[in-house]
Amino acid sequence: MASIEMMEKDFMAEKKFEGVTENSLTSYVNFFKGWNEWLRQEGIERVDQLNSRNSKAFLLYCIEERGNKPKTVNTKLKLMRAFTRWLNEEQVTATSHLIL
Repeated sequence: MASIEMMEKDFMAEKKFEGVTENSLTSYVNFFKGWNEWLRQEGIERVDQLNSRNSKAFLLYCIEERGNKPKTVNTKLKLMRAFTRWLNEEQVTATSHLIL
């Protein structure tokens, strides 16, 4: 199964191709940086290891450990959903179960 980081690179290339704004690209880069750090700590490296339980755990970590405000957590959730939708569209995996 594909690595999460490899799929993130493909996702970012797609977003650049679509012409999303620099601000949006920066948001994705910053989100993926924090998410990847947490995923590594949890031993999650492949797309098939993603699920709603660890998605919720990451968002809870952002609230409790990082002190993220609700607006920030909602933005992260939105970015996670965009990524998982893209995974579905690319038929990498059936990921509709991943995010809340």
